[in-house]
Amino acid sequence: MLVKELTPIRYPSFATLYKQVFPNNDNIPVLPKKNRIVFIHERDENVISFLLIRWIQCSVDILDVGVEEISRGKGLGESLFKHFFTWAKERRVKQAYLEVSANNQPAVSFYNKLGFEVIRTRDGYYADGSQAVVFRKVL
Repeated sequence: MLVKELTPIRYPSFATLYKQVFPNNDNIPVLPKKNRIVFIHERDENVISFLLIRWIQCSVDILDVGVEEISRGKGLGESLFKHFFTWAKERRVKQAYLEVSANNQPAVSFYNKLGFEVIRTRDGYYADGSQAVVFRKVL
């Protein structure tokens, strides 16, 4: 499935999926912004997965990743990251960072599989008291 950059016409579909993936987050990213990019997969003109990044010179912060529930486990997340890694290398990005709750073991395992390394943890970072795991990948 082809990875694309989010366009304004697909923003409502992205916002709907974002609310589904992060139901407790009322802060849907406002796009476009000069240094933010959203890579997406779509089916029937609906966004079904996304990878939201903030690009700052030679590094990238991966802000949010989401896949619609019925499409999980089908390689969409891996496809988004593969596309992102290629995009980043073309732009001479040196490293990528992300953080995730230690309680989200599927995500922790996924990021390890992609070659991200834990660089630190933040105790009590989330509202529920859970620990944040901060990852880095040298590109």
